[in-house]
Amino acid sequence: MRFESIWTRLLEPEEQSFLAPGIPSDLNHTPDVLILGGGIIGLSIARYISHEHSLRTVLLEKKTLASGATSANAGGIFAGQQHASLPASFRNLGIASRDLYFRWSSEPWADFELRKTGSLSIASERFSEGMSTYTEQECSSQRNAQHLDSQTLRQLFPLLSNEIKEAIYYPDDGHLNPMKTALSFARASYDCGVQLTTGVTVHSLQTSRASLRCVVTNAGEFYPGTLIVCGGWNTAQLASDLNISLPITPAKGQLMTTDPVPFSLQCSVSGRQVLIQLSDRRILAGGTVEHVGENYEVNSELSYTIRQEAVRVVPCLNKVDFTQVWTGLRPCTPDERPVIDRHPVFQNVFLAAGHYKTGILLAPVTGKVISELVLDGKTSHDISDLQLTRFKNDRSHQ
Repeated sequence: MRFESIWTRLLEPEEQSFLAPGIPSDLNHTPDVLILGGGIIGLSIARYISHEHSLRTVLLEKKTLASGATSANAGGIFAGQQHASLPASFRNLGIASRDLYFRWSSEPWADFELRKTGSLSIASERFSEGMSTYTEQECSSQRNAQHLDSQTLRQLFPLLSNEIKEAIYYPDDGHLNPMKTALSFARASYDCGVQLTTGVTVHSLQTSRASLRCVVTNAGEFYPGTLIVCGGWNTAQLASDLNISLPITPAKGQLMTTDPVPFSLQCSVSGRQVLIQLSDRRILAGGTVEHVGENYEVNSELSYTIRQEAVRVVPCLNKVDFTQVWTGLRPCTPDERPVIDRHPVFQNVFLAAGHYKTGILLAPVTGKVISELVLDGKTSHDISDLQLTRFKNDRSHQ
């Protein structure tokens, strides 16, 4: 069993090198925009700002680009799977972001390995009103969903277990390679003049009465016009310097893959966990959640559970070995939705963190929203449900 993300393993040496540029000798310490965090969110923001506007932009990352939750992700673009119990504005962001991926995928810079696989929800317990009624409600809201009964399931997806009696199919959902996507954002940003910088640790943020003044790092002091904070679960560690309480904690997830298999799932499946067939025909399974702090250790009991659940859903996996396993830490807020907002006091500070399981999905629209907020002071999307002030322990005015 290999203990490494499949996405990292599949990178070419040149690609790995590009994601670890180090500290350039001509690093700009007075940029128009300084981005803290080089995961998929930070890279999407950098790409959007540099593509739409000619601002001098620097991105700082402590490790290598896309080395955190991005590299540990399953790669599902499952906007359809977002449940109707979530705010409509939040669900709309997911659909808008998924549409951006598919729109960009035909452009030369976008090597996402994006496929419209569709996704299948088999977790009937999530739908108290029943899957059929829920699907009707979704369709009445102009959302593309199809209820599949047992007979239709057998016809369309013959590898699924007979134990699964019904499902909801979302034909517009897809899958991508998260590291190739991050790399595409990084290359596009670099080509537009963004200084991508790795190996930089932020020591402190210094503020004046109404703005961020200085960012102190091991690479020197930075005096940006605008600061964007998007450092994943580590973002919470900078909150005290910004006089806010940002309730983001790590939530560990575990995934496994097989070697390439000779059969086709024909669709991504979401139930107690996800089952996704990658473009090279490997099967990816998992998506567990453990609230155990900063802990990257593989849980052998969960490895067994992931395999058993995969076999329950697709019985022929009983003859297949899972050969690779890895973990990652998702940035999780109390309501499992991100904070995308301008700082309530420091008007040149913006926050984009806490995306939990939706970081890959929401990366494009988060880049768009933050870019609009920075340049125009407003956004074309409704983010009222993602404001920092929704958490009662906000200390920004104390």
